[in-house]
Amino acid sequence: MRRNTAVALPCVQRLWSDGVVGQVFVSHSGSGPQVPNGFRYRAFISYRHADKVWGDWLHKSLESYRVPRELVGAASETGPVPARLTPIFRDREELGAAHDLGERLRAALEGSANLIVICSPLAAKSHWVNEEILATKRLGRSHRIFAIIVAGEPNAADPAFECFPPALKYEIDSDGTLSTRLAEPLAADARDHADGKHNAKLKLIAGLLGVPYDKLRRRELEAQRRAFRRFAAVASTLTLVFAGLAAAAGWFGYQAMLERDRAQANLLAATTAAENATKRVEDDMLGRQRLPRDEAARMLEGMSNLLDQLAEGQALSPEGEQARWKTMIRRADAALTLGELDAATDHAAKALDLADRLAAGTPDDTPLQHNLLLSLIKSGDIVYKRADFPAATALYERALQLAERASAAAPDNTELKADLATAYLRNGMAALARSDLQATEAEFQRAVEIDRALAKADPENAERRKALAFDYNLLGRIQTYLGDLDGAETVLREALAINTQLAAEDPLSVAHRYAAADNEVSIAVALYHQADLDGALAGFQRALAVIEPLAAADPVNADMQNATAFAYSQIGDVQIDRDDLPGAEAAYEKNQIILKRLVDFSPNDAVLRSRYGWALARTGDVQLKRSDFAGARTSFLTGLAVLEALDRDDGEAVVYQREVASMKERVAVAADRLGDKNEVLRHLTEADAIMKRLLAASPDNPEYIPVGALITRQLQHAERGEPLED
Repeated sequence: MRRNTAVALPCVQRLWSDGVVGQVFVSHSGSGPQVPNGFRYRAFISYRHADKVWGDWLHKSLESYRVPRELVGAASETGPVPARLTPIFRDREELGAAHDLGERLRAALEGSANLIVICSPLAAKSHWVNEEILATKRLGRSHRIFAIIVAGEPNAADPAFECFPPALKYEIDSDGTLSTRLAEPLAADARDHADGKHNAKLKLIAGLLGVPYDKLRRRELEAQRRAFRRFAAVASTLTLVFAGLAAAAGWFGYQAMLERDRAQANLLAATTAAENATKRVEDDMLGRQRLPRDEAARMLEGMSNLLDQLAEGQALSPEGEQARWKTMIRRADAALTLGELDAATDHAAKALDLADRLAAGTPDDTPLQHNLLLSLIKSGDIVYKRADFPAATALYERALQLAERASAAAPDNTELKADLATAYLRNGMAALARSDLQATEAEFQRAVEIDRALAKADPENAERRKALAFDYNLLGRIQTYLGDLDGAETVLREALAINTQLAAEDPLSVAHRYAAADNEVSIAVALYHQADLDGALAGFQRALAVIEPLAAADPVNADMQNATAFAYSQIGDVQIDRDDLPGAEAAYEKNQIILKRLVDFSPNDAVLRSRYGWALARTGDVQLKRSDFAGARTSFLTGLAVLEALDRDDGEAVVYQREVASMKERVAVAADRLGDKNEVLRHLTEADAIMKRLLAASPDNPEYIPVGALITRQLQHAERGEPLED
């Protein structure tokens, strides 16, 4: 059983919070990178070679770290604080069949002022990691050993999860042998649900410098604020530079006959600079996310506006046109992430118009055809969120036709094959909007086959593996709803394995950690459908431990807020089945609060509004179980109003018609408990008519069949004057 860090490591938390980090070392004067007197290295990193990715990250992070200037030269428990933490020793060679550490490693250990142990279940079983800790303790430096937990559990009840090597867990006797007395190792915890990578790194640095963690963290935050102000100043400067270039380009355009080449050179330079700056902001949004999401989106908006100014009144070069298209697509992406659906619609429409114009008459120009396909899909995604499913389907079908034609013309082009897989996924989403789950599964399977072949052909390509994991996740969710639970769990665990490995290869990537947590949610949904309530609850909670801190750190990121709400809604479903009504109520309340905020901010997002309607219904379910029948009816009626508004928005959105019928059945149950027989018959009769119409059009639909059967039974009970089923 996994134990909470607060229980397993009370002494560690106390030591870090009190700033107790060791004793004083005599060191060189000055503030340079000198190590303490008598030592060659600032620290020695000990780790199992299976944890090499963590070793690489930690080594680079420590050696590149610049101490906040306010602390440099200040007195600390280890002497004057240096400006840098170099040099750091890291063993990069396997020890093979050797029986001891060897002369080189012993010399490095003796010459290191500190030892850092990367702790994981694999490290806990490593003979050599244990020997390096013992050697350091025998040198009398137990107090200069720092641990960073990257996996497993400290002092775990199950030895398979133990992450502390024996030499770290226990003190040594005077003769240098391990005792049975428990030690109190200084441990930072890099796991997502604990300190996280960044704070764990800072805790290690605080220990190495001999300064309290809280003091270092405050200085670090101040330094980050200064850096952000500098970044903003640079962005402002870029704005002025681009504006000047735009003015210059306009003047050169005026001198068209004499200065055309010079004008185009200036214009190209400006567009290239804007494109490079835009790409850097976009990479930050997708990767480390050091910039606030809304600020990054605003920067993208500003840079795109500058490109529009540069193009005004003159013809752009092909490169300039490409740059304009890319910024339009990125503006649409940024607006979507922020939940600004109207702005996203406008940007995507402009990108599609431009891509259509550029690709017209150039069927053999692969980059331009690729841009057109992405524009079609982006526009389709946005109208899909608006519940305009016929329009989304038309855009997705056009994208598929384009992808099939391009891939057939160049069968060896891997990028075109990847485009084809993307088009199949979107056509699967269109089938899902029609509640045709079999067609959805078939389209997702086609995408999986393509992306699996691409990933197999290029196993080092992280983007290919990421795409395959994404396909697996979608396929697994559909197979869950189709009842193929074994197949679903298989592909979902494959997706989790891929994203977990990607996260290990790039520990600073937020995207990979988020994707792995999303896979945990999908697996938990499959377990829930297998009636494994304990397994499902544990899975949802593991996922939430990753997603919720990411969402808290990026409150304007609608995708992460949405994922947090979904995890809470699923936890509530499990808890209500476990008859834990307080637990269900608490989870449903958090789900409802998040969704209400998202809907208020993005009222045109039909998917969000549907989920909010069901959030209200889940609250009604709890009230029904508590025998608060009046409260339940109010919740169900409020949810019904939300869903009926969606159905009126688009009469072809049959997915919402089924949801309307389901909600009417819930209203009828609450009305039945209140004795209002007329309301019971009215809602059940209307719900039955909806389901008969849907089943007539799609008699084998696995989502329609159980809903239709339940409503028919409930109507029969009502007509016979019998109580309705719960």
